[in-house]
Formats: sequence, C-alpha cells, structure tokens
Amino acid sequence: MGGGPRFSDGRVGTAIPHNPNPLKFKITRLEKIGKFLIAMINYPDCTTYRGNKVLVYEGIHEEFIKDSTSLDPHLLENSESPIARFRGNKEGWVDAMMFVSSKVKMHYFDEKGNYVAEGIPCEE
Repeated sequence: MGGGPRFSDGRVGTAIPHNPNPLKFKITRLEKIGKFLIAMINYPDCTTYRGNKVLVYEGIHEEFIKDSTSLDPHLLENSESPIARFRGNKEGWVDAMMFVSSKVKMHYFDEKGNYVAEGIPCEE
C-alpha cells in the first residue's frame, strides 16, 4: 500500500499544496452591509481572476479580517469561514452585494421610486 491521501475513486496520491495559500493575501476592498462583510482578497499564487476572490462573511468585523494573518477562501464549517464566494471581478462583487442584500431583507424604494437595497442604489 502506497502512502499519501486516498481519493474517493481509490487512488492514492501525494498531497496537493493548499491553493491558494491562505498565508499570502492582500485585502483590496471591504464593505460592511448589516452583519455581513464583503471582501475582495488577492491571492498572488492563484491564477484565476488574477488571484482575486470575492468573499462574504457573516458576523465578522472588518478588524478581524484586517488583522488576520491567514484567510482561507474555502467554505469551511467554522464561524470564521466565508459563507459565500464569488468570481473575483466586478460582476462577482455585484453578485455578492445582491446576495447580501437578499440576506438582510432590507429592500425598499426611495422617494423617486428607484429600487434601493440597504441604502445602496441599484443600477439597471
């Protein structure tokens, strides 16, 4: 029997390095909406979307993210894990905002009849 992790199909292989490396990251944008935090994080060793990932956290303060020395973008079963992840581009950011907007259920229309979510005008 060979060493290393066993895959669901029965293969045995060597460990694959954690990608992206949760120790190498740069926070490029943060936005707090209610109890949710949307973060654009750049992982320089990740090749998709130029290393950018849009992560959504629930109940996490900006200071926690800013002070972190490790940010794993994977959806894990712990309170410090993101609850959602989106493409690391402008569309992904908008998708994250729409997701959070639906979670906080704070949809309303302004005095001019324009749709507004959590005080943020939504462009068509």
